[in-house]
Amino acid sequence: MTELELQQAGGQNIIEKVKERGIITIRYNEGGTSSECHKCGGKLRAKGRRVVCTECGMQYDREFNSCIRLLQKASTYLKCKTIAALKRSRIPDWNPG
Repeated sequence: MTELELQQAGGQNIIEKVKERGIITIRYNEGGTSSECHKCGGKLRAKGRRVVCTECGMQYDREFNSCIRLLQKASTYLKCKTIAALKRSRIPDWNPG
């Protein structure tokens, strides 16, 4: 999907458009992603467009940190779904560790 197509699709239509192309979508509440450090999980303090972790001291653009947190949460979700599917498939020598 081109950038122009995404812009023209707008709002809810974006989800429909990407699903039409077979792209997996996950709806997720982004609440809290801008208040937790993606490196250590510490609390973030706002400093303009940047955030500073009160635990490890790292500084990030707040949008960057939020995107990484969403990616981490989505990865965890997908990993759990994959593990559940593998367990259902009854592969005898499968070991999740």
